[in-house]
Amino acid sequence: MAHKHNKTQADVTVCPGSGAPGPNTGVEHYLNALFSISNAVNTAYSLDDLYQSIHKSLNTIIDATNFFIAIYDKKEDRILFPYYMDETGENFSEIKNASKSSSMSSEVIKTGKPLFFNKYKLKEHANKKNQEILGNPPEIWLGVPLKVKNTIIGAMAVQSYTDPDRYNERDKEILISVSDQVALAIERKKNQEKLKKSENRYRNLLENIDSMIFSTDVNGCFSYVSPAVKNITGYEPKKITGVFHHRIDRKNSNCNNRVDFIQDKKNSVLFSEQFIHPDDRNHFENKIKEALDSNSSYEIEYRIVKNNVKAKWIYEKGLVIENDNGQKIIEGIVYDIHDRKHAEEINQVLFSISNAVNTTFNLDDLFESIHKSLGRVIDVTNFFIALYHKEKDSLTLPYVVDEVGDILKEYNNITSSSSPSHTAIVIKTGQPVLHKKQDFLDYLKKKNLKPAMTLSEIWLGAPLKIKNEIIGVIVVHSFKHPDLYDQRDLDVLLSVSEQVALAIERKQADVQLQITQKELIEKAHLAGMSEIATGILHNVGNILNNIKVSTELIDNLNKNSKIESFTKANNLLRENFDSLDKFVSDNPKGKKLMQYYLELEDCLVDENNQIQEHINRLIKSIELITSVIVAQQSFASTSSLTEEYSFEEIIKETLTMKSDLINQNKIDVITSYASLEKIPVQKIKLMHILINIIHNARDAMFSIPRDKRKLYISLKKSNGFIQIKIKDTGEGISKKNINKIFTHGFTTKMDGRGFGLHNSANAMMEMNGKLKVESDGSDKGTTFILEFPSKVKHVKRRSNHKM
Repeated sequence: MAHKHNKTQADVTVCPGSGAPGPNTGVEHYLNALFSISNAVNTAYSLDDLYQSIHKSLNTIIDATNFFIAIYDKKEDRILFPYYMDETGENFSEIKNASKSSSMSSEVIKTGKPLFFNKYKLKEHANKKNQEILGNPPEIWLGVPLKVKNTIIGAMAVQSYTDPDRYNERDKEILISVSDQVALAIERKKNQEKLKKSENRYRNLLENIDSMIFSTDVNGCFSYVSPAVKNITGYEPKKITGVFHHRIDRKNSNCNNRVDFIQDKKNSVLFSEQFIHPDDRNHFENKIKEALDSNSSYEIEYRIVKNNVKAKWIYEKGLVIENDNGQKIIEGIVYDIHDRKHAEEINQVLFSISNAVNTTFNLDDLFESIHKSLGRVIDVTNFFIALYHKEKDSLTLPYVVDEVGDILKEYNNITSSSSPSHTAIVIKTGQPVLHKKQDFLDYLKKKNLKPAMTLSEIWLGAPLKIKNEIIGVIVVHSFKHPDLYDQRDLDVLLSVSEQVALAIERKQADVQLQITQKELIEKAHLAGMSEIATGILHNVGNILNNIKVSTELIDNLNKNSKIESFTKANNLLRENFDSLDKFVSDNPKGKKLMQYYLELEDCLVDENNQIQEHINRLIKSIELITSVIVAQQSFASTSSLTEEYSFEEIIKETLTMKSDLINQNKIDVITSYASLEKIPVQKIKLMHILINIIHNARDAMFSIPRDKRKLYISLKKSNGFIQIKIKDTGEGISKKNINKIFTHGFTTKMDGRGFGLHNSANAMMEMNGKLKVESDGSDKGTTFILEFPSKVKHVKRRSNHKM
């Protein structure tokens, strides 16, 4: 046998004499040995201890001076010797390919029968197998298989190197009779160690996993909570263990432990009542009740109030099971999903703030909507929006929610060095500020100032900026919790401040536009021309929006113009004018300057083309405004200019004019044109109708995902009519509203006036056409159909393209 390792000699009591002991003594020793082997499973610390105990017990009933235990690994087909004692000091190494080995241990394991050889038979066996005997051959060798449920798990053997009569058939029977007990003891111990390892691995996993594992007892109390509870809830496991996770029977419950801040005399505070956010408690308890009633699993997302201050999103997944007594318990896992939910909430807040411009009637409503939206991601118990007036260096607070109420509505000399205000710091620095009470007191002390009002325990404010100009400040603060806000909350407030500023500016402009429109409409009504005035306002407003976008783009091009670089280059030439040839040929700057001039042409040409493109749009838009005014002035007459035009070209020209609006809103335009001859039409009126429908489509698709915003425009001849179909994938029109859609003053928009489609329908009638609308209902999109009578022959050609 190959060498492996030696075992330390066990302290054994050798059975006196050879062979079996006397009748009385033998039975007593035999029974004691069986009991010792059986009991060793529970008393031995490890397999090594068990092997030594087995050896010691066997040595009381049979001479086991030379003894070994062999274990068979069927999967690896090898025999291991985890325990052996040998007088010769020989090492026992593993036997590989055991099924093909002719060793005595292999024979016992393969045949499942005991072997009892003297030296002569051993040599005869080796010669028969044509193998050499390795090591010192014993004078006598006795081995028996170890079986568990008819499965061979190994063998054990005794041998003697000096006495050929050391063992007899009685010893063989004794060894066989104890082998089952030995095999069972070894197998049980191996399973115990496997279970122990498995339990250790499982416990290590539970102790180190980022998610919180928990179990409840039959009363609904936490019986186990993993250490991750500290990171998730802010409390130590011992503070949670014993607290009610749920309650099967509120009257008959006896959880013994309580968190130290629960002062309920009946000890009836639930986990949901103490830790879960008030808005989520009913949902949580209903979910648990459903799972308990149906003995099923459950999944739920909810917020907990961490450390009794900050809300945090978690996801709980649990399973209701019954113990041996049929009593219900819950085992589950809790994940920290705050980052994901927080990001989703911030995106929703940004959308809500942006959308609030269209859904609110005035600034007060907008401020209230912003306050409510922000409450999803940050504590807004104390909140205000301040607007800064640079020309007056003053600050007004149009919206304030404050527990104390110790706050003014207007402040002057904000940027003065004597201003004792947090908000002034934000205005002056243009940076967000996160101050605890002592931080601000230290700031005031350095400035030799005193606080002008009741100070908060913590104060967080972010600037509201439009194009790097500060228009105000958005603030949250707390009079109770000095740790309510941190850097993360500062980042959140800063991330939404830009959208808040933009919403305020847009709503201010919208309010001003509403005031202007109202004044014009009132004047028009006084003159008996309200419909004409509102038509002008509506149409011109759409065009002005186009002009505004083009003007901003031109302004950006102008700010980023290469003129400044060109001037610097010319100055460099002037400085070296007297030695220009040498400067260009020898000086590295001169060489680079020539290359710069060569490349400048492409840049200037591109810049000029972009400016010219926007200028062309401006010219067309201005011409369109002039045409609108002329057309409205002659509204009652038939003098509107009618000429032959290509409908396809009119549609394309309209799409070009509205390309900025289409691109900014990520609308995918799919067109299909049938080639038709030119027909008489009032181009300006038709363009206004198309622009109005495109604007309505944009509004209808505002709330759907950008990748689903599609606008289908087709031109074809059908049943003697030229048809322009414009279909969007927006919110659609309900059945109750579809018959009112062209009625004067009817609108479904919060900021609508109900003139656009009414005027468009009238304009189509003036051109002997019809304007129709189709919709399958809410969220099913809308199709507008413009029909013109025509005798034009249809040419079979189609063109498809996407914008």
